[in-house]
Amino acid sequence: MNDTRHLDIPYLTALREELLRGAARSNRRRRRMLLASRIAVLAVAIAGAATAGFSLLGGGASGTQNADAAVLQHVRLAVTPPAGVVLHEKTINTLGGLQWGYEFWQRSDPPYSYRVIKGPTEAAFTGSTIETYDPATNTISAQPDPQPKLYDDPVAKLRELLAKGDAQVIGTTTIDGRDVLKIVAHSSNDMLFNGTIYVDTKSYRPVLAEIQQNAYDCGHSSPCSGLERIRFLAYEYLPATADTLRLVSLEAQHPGASVAAAPAPTDTSTGQTATTPQASSKPTG
Repeated sequence: MNDTRHLDIPYLTALREELLRGAARSNRRRRRMLLASRIAVLAVAIAGAATAGFSLLGGGASGTQNADAAVLQHVRLAVTPPAGVVLHEKTINTLGGLQWGYEFWQRSDPPYSYRVIKGPTEAAFTGSTIETYDPATNTISAQPDPQPKLYDDPVAKLRELLAKGDAQVIGTTTIDGRDVLKIVAHSSNDMLFNGTIYVDTKSYRPVLAEIQQNAYDCGHSSPCSGLERIRFLAYEYLPATADTLRLVSLEAQHPGASVAAAPAPTDTSTGQTATTPQASSKPTG
């Protein structure tokens, strides 16, 4: 039988009660500390989530604008040829019932000489002369001109608009299975690139341009208007080697052609050839 006489000793009973009260107080303190710790962890988590959310969402409108600006900067760099290359563009253009091919090579270094083929027309700028090639007579006509002629290239216009801040990312879409960014560009005094260009989401290089052409001569009694679509088959930078530099030269491409002085300057714009409408606002590309 257990001896319970010690329970009748007053100081032991008091000690036992004090120990029980102390244990209860200790348990309450631990519970309070645990609760406080959990609250602190939760607060940190909430703060972290808020910060992460701000970062991921871009901080609202300002963050979206910053993200778009960064994307447009990537696009600008992607369509700006570096030094020591030959830019090569190749497109298929359609406008109304018209369709024509366009191919362009240009050095990225002075004097920025180039060669362009649009439909049946082939021309070049050498740095000092404008040249055109006549396949019927195998003749190159040269007209002295120290100033490089502007060619109606929507990518060159896009570079200009990006530099001025006159372009805006408005979304993404898919073209021929490729993910592309949709960029709207506007130029108040030049309709050449009042339109939309789509660039690859990875390379930021052009895939398609859509430009509204107004009042071009379509052979009818009144001028026509329509959407010109410029589909890029190639947009690339070739290393400037002996072989690729020959691509910008009419003489190199037609070594047996005779060269003659042209009686008058020839329109070497890529916007007006025998296969495009004769327009007050000339088709581009």
